[in-house]
Amino acid sequence: MGNWFSIRQSDPQAPVRTLAAEHLKRCPLCGALNAIPNGECFVCRWHGAFDHDAERIERSLNELVERCPELASAMSRARVSTVARPSLLQRLRRWLGRRIDLAA
Repeated sequence: MGNWFSIRQSDPQAPVRTLAAEHLKRCPLCGALNAIPNGECFVCRWHGAFDHDAERIERSLNELVERCPELASAMSRARVSTVARPSLLQRLRRWLGRRIDLAA
């Protein structure tokens, strides 16, 4: 399977372990990877100190991707740029700037 981070890296100089450690943490109780903002593990509800070791996080992530290769393809897809939605102010101007036809 290889390392899926090589596909996702925008900066080839950034170490893979650093990229994983910046966004993920590992539960010491069940070993699940969690997003940094999570206050508790989404699998076992652990809410103590998490493992932030970059090497273990990368190893866990690679194991997860090996078990579920669909994750690698989903994470490596290029994001489709979306058309910028008009802001609330722009929408209000468009709605309120229209003429009202009262002769109906």
